[in-house]
Amino acid sequence: MRIPIETFIKSMKLSKKIIYFPEILICKLSKRKIIYLPSGCRDEFLKKDFRQFDNGNVCGNCGIEDKCNDKQNKVFIDIMKAQSNRIIGHGFHRKSQFDLTVIPWKSIDLELWHPNIELPPHIPQLKRERDAILILHSTALENRNSLPRNIKGSQYIEDAVAKLRNEGYKCELVSISNVISKEMRYYQIQADIIVDQLIYGSWGSTTVESLALGKPTICYLRAEWKNYYLESFGLSELPIIEAGIDSIYTQLKQLVVSETLRHDIGMRSRLFAEKMFNVSRNVDSLIRELDTIA
Repeated sequence: MRIPIETFIKSMKLSKKIIYFPEILICKLSKRKIIYLPSGCRDEFLKKDFRQFDNGNVCGNCGIEDKCNDKQNKVFIDIMKAQSNRIIGHGFHRKSQFDLTVIPWKSIDLELWHPNIELPPHIPQLKRERDAILILHSTALENRNSLPRNIKGSQYIEDAVAKLRNEGYKCELVSISNVISKEMRYYQIQADIIVDQLIYGSWGSTTVESLALGKPTICYLRAEWKNYYLESFGLSELPIIEAGIDSIYTQLKQLVVSETLRHDIGMRSRLFAEKMFNVSRNVDSLIRELDTIA
């Protein structure tokens, strides 16, 4: 006899809402543990709370702010609260809508992303004027925008580089988009400086990749998130050059004029990546965490 799905869910003491998430239902039916890794603001914050950061500057620059609403966000958050056996954070916040477990899980293949990688034949060399410092900024906003906004602050980067060039500094900005992620490193390795974002408050894959490649990397870090990251992982400093929309020009200028500074920060960036994004080490920490789940 076939049992209606809602009757079955009720008998299993599961929320009706999980029928919209077949992966969760399958895990529950097969008695698997669910480990949740939030990947963005809507995954772990209500909009009413997240828009308080930096006086609303993040939401005010978000290209899908018009599509984000707490009714939908709360449904997803409540499901993950009820069904996850462990929720692992990035180490930037002490608590969101979840009680977060913090371990160093973010990892990258340090051989594929290495300062000595060579360009394959099909990757073009980025053009630059003679002796110009190449500044690279990449975006992947095609599916993240329904409004004419830029969460990375790209326009401020463009303005800062234009100002430096007008003042006679030999630098160029290369903006990259529509490149598949596995090939992005071949463009990043050609740059002298890489800029991630100036608004969100924490880093994403661009910074992780750039640090592994040994590149001086600029990114805006919200002070409270940075301090908690340092505390969580027992660090005293980060090799990331911090800049927001008001300081990007100053930070770029310092890097453009000093090859020694670029080299020193690049070396420290690679060492940081080897310490924090090491696959083998982080897998071991994840396994130890999983072993604690009853």
